[in-house]
Amino acid sequence: MKHLKYLALATPILLASTSLQAADFDGKGFFIGGGYFHQEVKDCNFCDDIDGLTLDLGYDFNRFFGIDGQISYGIPLDEWRDDDDEWGDDNDWSEFSLTAGINLGYDFNTGWFKTYGKLGYTRSYILDSDGEEGDNWSGIVKGVGVRFTPGGEQEGFYIKVEMNRIDYSEKQWEWEENKLSLLFGGKF
Repeated sequence: MKHLKYLALATPILLASTSLQAADFDGKGFFIGGGYFHQEVKDCNFCDDIDGLTLDLGYDFNRFFGIDGQISYGIPLDEWRDDDDEWGDDNDWSEFSLTAGINLGYDFNTGWFKTYGKLGYTRSYILDSDGEEGDNWSGIVKGVGVRFTPGGEQEGFYIKVEMNRIDYSEKQWEWEENKLSLLFGGKF
């Protein structure tokens, strides 16, 4: 019973100190990482779904506001295999894209978990099998994401999951793509 009194007395003090420590963290810092993405195309008869790799980088100005960019390279899913149903390298085309945006979110005073919304712009380039540029187009990016920092603060190693919708409108065509990314990196 005596230990319960100490535990009851210590619990509010520990909770208060944890909240104060998280509240002291200003959230500023650069981050850089990379990972995998899957991009699904909607309402486009001449487009294919894409899988690929992405580089993620940016800067958080505080716990609420930041800027970020991504450089992505992907190959259409139907190009991953050659005619013999084996993994091949005879792809007809690939896509390279650059994305820049702002994110607005909050860490709920946890220091290890941040949710955010994202608004940005992307430019995509189609490359043929020789690496020559073909078509290119641009679109508006809207998305949501969550960043986990297992170390207990919004610094160090992170895991980020992000879902973005990209709205393209080029010439007489309009379509959307949904891009799901799983990213790993560090914040400094």
